[in-house]
This record gives sequence, structure tokens and C-alpha cells, in this order.
Amino acid sequence: EIPDQALNGLCDPNGPWGHLIVPPQTPSQAGVHQPCQNYIAKTTCVADKGCSWSDVLSACLDSVCVPHCDKLVCEGETSTKCMWDDSLEECFKKPVCQYTDEVSCNNDQEC
Repeated sequence: EIPDQALNGLCDPNGPWGHLIVPPQTPSQAGVHQPCQNYIAKTTCVADKGCSWSDVLSACLDSVCVPHCDKLVCEGETSTKCMWDDSLEECFKKPVCQYTDEVSCNNDQEC
């Protein structure tokens, strides 16, 4: 029988092997885009301007906006609501889940 302590430490992302099993969950820091695979929860994934949640894969993926390297192409993307960031010269999705009331937030499936 394996002691509980051995298994508990195995999946600890800060442990010697945990980072290989459980990816670290790095929250978006002040709107700065993080690697999407770092997010394991939908709420933190969709809060990142460069990521989108896939219900099919149950995973956080790069937003379709990210590959657009040109402002005109980025702002011409009508299906995903992309927006060009002039300071970073990158294309990100428009901010989501910025509601002032709980009812509107709960009605949005992305939040």
C-alpha cells in the first residue's frame, strides 16, 4: 500500500514532478497574456485576452485572434470580435465578462 503523502506530493505543481503532470495555473496578471495551456479553469482562461475555452476539448486554447499580425485583418475579423492592441502591435479578443451586474454576467455563456 502506498502512503497518502507520496501521492499527494506527486501532483503538486510546485513539487519535483508535479509540474510535469499538472500545468501551473498562472492567472492573467493585469491583462497580460499568459500561455493558454497554463489555464485549467474556464473562468481564468476566458479572462485572458489571448485565450478561448473549448468546451469540446475542455481546454484553454489560443484565441483565433492571436495569429492575425495585421491591424486591418485583425479588425476585419467579424466572427470573433477581435481588437488590435496598438501598444503591443498584436491582435487579441475584445474583453469579455466585464459586467456591472450579476444577471448579465450569468446570462453570458463565456463567463
